[in-house]
Amino acid sequence: KSGRGHNKKYYIMEKEILEGNKLIAEFLKLETCTDKECSGNLCYFCEPLSRYLKVSDMDFHENWKSLMPVVERIEKECKALVNINSVSCEIKTIPFHIEIIDDNVTKNHSKYSIYRESNSKIESTWLCVVDFIHFYNTQNKQ
Repeated sequence: KSGRGHNKKYYIMEKEILEGNKLIAEFLKLETCTDKECSGNLCYFCEPLSRYLKVSDMDFHENWKSLMPVVERIEKECKALVNINSVSCEIKTIPFHIEIIDDNVTKNHSKYSIYRESNSKIESTWLCVVDFIHFYNTQNKQ
């Protein structure tokens, strides 16, 4: 069963894994391919392996070597704090700048927090990362 909630534990489903891993690949701006090499499927270039992978072959949801560079990018480029515990993960943005709209109006970029708890450390971290990327994408639409 799959259900979302602040403190609910749940298992991630295959469709959610595919959608989440694709979202992560797009967030990382991985090079795409749809030619013969990828049998007409949308594939993303995986630098550590020096080859293209279908979304179904990506392992962000189960491999720390794949997921940690994503966590590090969120911390560095998105100015967020990531706290990973035994079965939970929290990502918090920090008010890192003030946007001056005109002489009299400013907009503070406020703090945002995402918390996920699950059966394992990597699962809760992956879920939190995917939710954060959804949030980040909505905040940065041009």
